Amino acid sequence: MVHGAEMTSPFASLSVVQGVAIEAGRHLTVRDGRETRSIGLYNAAEKSFAGVLGGRSPFPGVAQSPLFLRPQIYEISGDGGEVGAFRAPVTDPKLVRWNNRARVNSIDRSQGVTLDWTPARPEDSVVITAMNINGVSGALGVCECVAPARAGHFTIPAAALTNIPTTTGGDSLPLNLLLISEFPGQAPEPFTASGLDRGFAFFFSTSARSVDYR
Repeated sequence: MVHGAEMTSPFASLSVVQGVAIEAGRHLTVRDGRETRSIGLYNAAEKSFAGVLGGRSPFPGVAQSPLFLRPQIYEISGDGGEVGAFRAPVTDPKLVRWNNRARVNSIDRSQGVTLDWTPARPEDSVVITAMNINGVSGALGVCECVAPARAGHFTIPAAALTNIPTTTGGDSLPLNLLLISEFPGQAPEPFTASGLDRGFAFFFSTSARSVDYR
């Protein structure tokens, strides 16, 4: 949870307004009317939460579990801490589908790359992220492009890929990734809690894969 202005816009990685984090409690609860899942405090210093609700976890040592999210309305609630208790509805639409995901396994940075998708909602926005890190030098390159979800395709130009390091292989934590994320095209309805001017909760979906940057 955030106070003042430490909140991210629907394009979280593109626009961050600085502020001071405040505590929302020790865990959040996600309800779908039949089942509940708990999301624990991930970073106490940053007062942030993270958790795997279902499926195969990217984190080692976490067992696979049945899928939880499906298209419907969920409720996220918290008992509060530095802010009061709250409940916030979140609509989970269909997921964005990356149509040519299987074919985009290698990217010639001098040629750019075209991605095709089917959006969950045509009024949304799609953020395309290309990134890589060189495990030897530590050099990191990231580019992000925004397109209307209804467009269904976008070409990342060669100029935007220039500063992304080539893939060398052998990294213990490879970050040679390409991602498509669909964000709401309109601001969600705010929720209220004591200690907050205004709160927002929204759903976004991401499809990602590792690629070789050449």
